Amino acid sequence: MDRKVTAYTGIIVCSTAALFYWFQYLTSTLPSITVRQLMHHFHASAIQIGFINASYFYTFFIFLFICGPIIDRFSAKKIIAIACAVCAVSTYTSVLSHNIILSCFSRAAMGASSAFAYPAMLYLIETWLDSRWFTLYASILTASAEIFILFFNLAVAVYLSKTSLSSIHISLAILGLVFAAISFFLIRNKPAQQQAQNHDPAPPLLTTIRLLFTNSQFIILLLITLFFFVSTAIFSASWGVEFSKAALGFSSKNAVFLNAALFGGIALGTIFFGLLGDWLKYRKWQILGSATLSLLVLGIILFAKPLNFPITVSLFSLLGFLMGTSINVYYYAKKICPQGVIATGMAIVTAISNISFMILPPLIGWILDSHWHGTLSHGARVFSRGAFQEAFIVAPLSYIVVIGLTFFLKE
Repeated sequence: MDRKVTAYTGIIVCSTAALFYWFQYLTSTLPSITVRQLMHHFHASAIQIGFINASYFYTFFIFLFICGPIIDRFSAKKIIAIACAVCAVSTYTSVLSHNIILSCFSRAAMGASSAFAYPAMLYLIETWLDSRWFTLYASILTASAEIFILFFNLAVAVYLSKTSLSSIHISLAILGLVFAAISFFLIRNKPAQQQAQNHDPAPPLLTTIRLLFTNSQFIILLLITLFFFVSTAIFSASWGVEFSKAALGFSSKNAVFLNAALFGGIALGTIFFGLLGDWLKYRKWQILGSATLSLLVLGIILFAKPLNFPITVSLFSLLGFLMGTSINVYYYAKKICPQGVIATGMAIVTAISNISFMILPPLIGWILDSHWHGTLSHGARVFSRGAFQEAFIVAPLSYIVVIGLTFFLKE
């Protein structure tokens, strides 16, 4: 009976922790579907919008190295509640004025607080639920965020032209505060039987870092993670919607729908590959096969003659589905990291996965600005298909690197 109660409590705890992850994911990807509104609101160029977007990921990256040790040592419940509240308030202040610097500082605060979301959720999964099915549980909660973003994108596609940018951010801030309150009241740090046990304290931070970074398999895993998430950074968090409009010739609503199809594919792929990995175990070959197929699909999307909308939706869904294989990097991190520093290892892997999100938005913005010929639409710059192809070439190249690195990863 106690075991059943613990299992049910664990599901409630981990599902509640996923609320913050939903909110973090939403705030990180919001600029990708409101690029033109942001350009109009701030009277900004593409590279300026890129920096507004990337400022979130600068602090997100830095704090991921800090949040892991904090989660390993302190209360996940209080950490999640406080961080979610800070993220909510910063979401509102990011469009409070037309000042780009204030918006960058607010986005930076959002990134710093959001860094705690995913590692804390994974830590609670490892603490509360059956570790034999860790990847499956993690994939289901990760996919739930993708589904949440999918429906949010569809809602934005319908209502964005009918409401203001400020109204969207105020609504999101209220939602974040509600999530923070729910987290504070429902999350528990550990099952009662674990709290009664004496655990060895986590090793000092520098010892942890040295232990992990002297492990060759951990280094290979980080490199695979770095390059595997390049396409995700480009399409889901920066310029994907604008690419669909300018390079593929679709309307704003259809472009946002393509973005939603990508998230839907990621959700399905995350669950599928999580279950497949826990069942068949051959995770290395999943990563290799997905990277190879992603290279092919991405080549068609970027360089083939633009196709009709249903086929393009299928290609974006398939690309997202293949991106779902990335859930397996967290399984490898869990296996490589010693007990007591799992949250730290997860946080480092998450940090590496977000390097592309820091670098690529302003870099792509700079490339697009350099190819801009003066065309404007509703106060926002419009770029050519050739400019997007040149800016996005890093995506297929990254998959080639992943294919090569995977051969060095031990099953």
